[in-house]
Amino acid sequence: MTAVLIRLPAWEAKDDGWVAHCAATGKQPNKPYSGKFVLRLDPAVHARLAIKAQASGKSLNQFAAEVLSQA
Repeated sequence: MTAVLIRLPAWEAKDDGWVAHCAATGKQPNKPYSGKFVLRLDPAVHARLAIKAQASGKSLNQFAAEVLSQA
């Protein structure tokens, strides 16, 4: 069998003992995400995003989801 090396971004590679703790206690290290979160923006940014979303024929939610999925 060939070993595969996967390079993780620094924030994912950081080992603070959480994974080991989860293994020792039988818990899952990753929690499921609902797909929802609150984002606080400057009102001017909110307005610009709403205008761009409307211009592209999308809801603000659809527009933001597409932009964030590219991050």
